[in-house]
Amino acid sequence: MADFLRNMSSEQVENAQFIYDFFRGQGWTSQSIAGMLGNIQAESAIIADIDERSGGGGYGIVQWTPKSKLVDWASARNLNHRELLVQCKRIIWEVENNYQFYATATYPMNFKEFTKSTKDPAHLAMVFLYNYERPYDLNQPQRGTYASAWFDILTTRGGTANIDTGNTGSSSTNKNQTTSSSNTYTVKSGDTLSAIAQKHGTTVATLQSLNNIKNANVIIVGQVLKLPASTGTSNTTSSSSNQQATSTVTYTIKAGDTLSGIATKFGTTVAKLQSLNNIQNANLIFAGQTIKIPTSTSTSSTTTPSTYTIKTGDTLTSIAQRFGTTVAKLQSLNNIKNANLIYAGQTIKLK
Repeated sequence: MADFLRNMSSEQVENAQFIYDFFRGQGWTSQSIAGMLGNIQAESAIIADIDERSGGGGYGIVQWTPKSKLVDWASARNLNHRELLVQCKRIIWEVENNYQFYATATYPMNFKEFTKSTKDPAHLAMVFLYNYERPYDLNQPQRGTYASAWFDILTTRGGTANIDTGNTGSSSTNKNQTTSSSNTYTVKSGDTLSAIAQKHGTTVATLQSLNNIKNANVIIVGQVLKLPASTGTSNTTSSSSNQQATSTVTYTIKAGDTLSGIATKFGTTVAKLQSLNNIQNANLIFAGQTIKIPTSTSTSSTTTPSTYTIKTGDTLTSIAQRFGTTVAKLQSLNNIKNANLIYAGQTIKLK
C-alpha cells in the first residue's frame, strides 16, 4: 500500500478520498467507486483540471472527449467545469440520464447496475473501461490493479483512508507519543483526526485549522500535528458578560446550498457546523440532509437588534431562528399575514 502511494502527490490522494466520499454518499458501492478510480488514475492521474496528455482533446478526471461535453454542461448550470465536485456531479447526471455508459457483450451491465455492484474491484475496472471509457486499446490490466489498490486503501476503517505514503520524516523514540511540552502529536497507524481530537479534548475543525488540513480524512502515518495549547484550570472562567447558552435548531439542505452559504445565512461558521454535525468534508452535503444550526442566547443585555433588513435568500423561519424568536412573533410585530411573502430590502421589527 505504501509503495502504491509513494510517488503520489497529496492532491492526488485527497482527490481520491474526495471521490470515494462523494460517491459513497450517492449510494455507490465501495467496489464500483474503486473500479472507476482505477480508470480515473489511468486517464487523468486523479487530477480534475487536466487536458489529455496525448493531445487527443479529452479533459477532466475521466477525460471527457471532446472537452466541450463537460464545459458546455457545466456552463449551462453556472458551474465551474474545473472543479472536482462539478465533475463528480456530471458523472451522477450521466447515471441518472443513462448517458455515456453502455452495456457491452463482454460486460452486459448498465451504469446503475455498475454503481450497485459488489463484484471484485478489478473486474469492475474492466467494466468501466469497456462500457464507459471505450479506448482504442482495451488491453489495460493495470486499471484493475489500481482499482484493487484503491479499494484496499479507501475501505480501511469504513472508508477513512489512513494513508502512509512512506514519507514519514525522521524517526524518534517518542514518535507515537504526545509531547506535552511542545503540544504536538505524531499520527499512528489506525488514527483518525476525529479520534485524535477526542483524545486531546479538541475538535476536528480546530486541528484542521492549526495544521492546514483541507481534507480531514487524509492524514499520514508519521505526520506531526500541532495541538491547541492547554489552558489548564483557567478554562472554568466565570466572566458572565461573555457566557452564552447555546441551543440548536434544524435546517434541511436544499439543492444549491453550500455549508458556507448556510453558515452565513444563520450567522455562524463552517467550522461550527462541521463540528456540530460531524461533517468531515465541508464540500460533501446533499439536498434533503438535515443539519443542526447553533443558536446562541447571550446572557448580556446587548443581544438582539430591534430591526433587521431582509436579504436575498432569507426566510421568516431563518430570521426567527437567527434571532431566537418565532415566526408567529415576527408576523405579529410586523403585521405579516403570509409568512412566505417577504422581500429583500424590507425592514422588520424583531422586538
